[in-house]
Amino acid sequence: MLLVFFPSISFSAGSWIDVRDGYETAYNRHELSFRGGYNFDNTAGIMFTSAYNLEAMNQFDYSWRELEGWYPLVNYNKFWVTGGALFNGNTDGSGGAGYFDFKSMLREDLTVTLRTRYNYRNYDSDNIYSRRKPANTLESHLGVSYNINNDWNYYFEPAYFKHLNNFRSANNKSYHIEVDNMLTYLGFKHIQPSIELAYLDRSAQRNRNNYRIRVGLR
Repeated sequence: MLLVFFPSISFSAGSWIDVRDGYETAYNRHELSFRGGYNFDNTAGIMFTSAYNLEAMNQFDYSWRELEGWYPLVNYNKFWVTGGALFNGNTDGSGGAGYFDFKSMLREDLTVTLRTRYNYRNYDSDNIYSRRKPANTLESHLGVSYNINNDWNYYFEPAYFKHLNNFRSANNKSYHIEVDNMLTYLGFKHIQPSIELAYLDRSAQRNRNNYRIRVGLR
């Protein structure tokens, strides 16, 4: 898939590749993801992701894949509205999502984005009443991007997830929250290393809070 959509692995003409390893503390597991994408001049874009479950670095199993595209709908005086859609699949089945981004540049070094997203699944699972339903969710994200200087960018993103059809999250509630912090170094010409620390709410199964540490290179 990567060779079909992105035949040249380079950073020119808006194309990019990305690799990330994320470690979740509550489950002692790693997930390795590879991404490739192309950003057009009008800010539209396309991205393909393939992720793999490494557990405690003792296996290499397919986890999920996703193809995503987005297109600008409104561009007015440092305010943008973007619509996007994606299709994904995992070991249980396939699904997809649609979303809208509302983005505003408050200052030259500060941008705020509000995202609303609906996730659907093409397969059924057992909910809390043992009824077969699709485990669909609603998401709301607030993204704050701040350029500390010419070399460093800090990104902060709290998110709220609402589980539909009587499903529960890992915290045994009908909703959960996630808070992501990402620091990216922009001083190199062709590569952007980053590090993330995220709070992924509480795991009722492990009876502890779940955190994710992720390092990446784009």
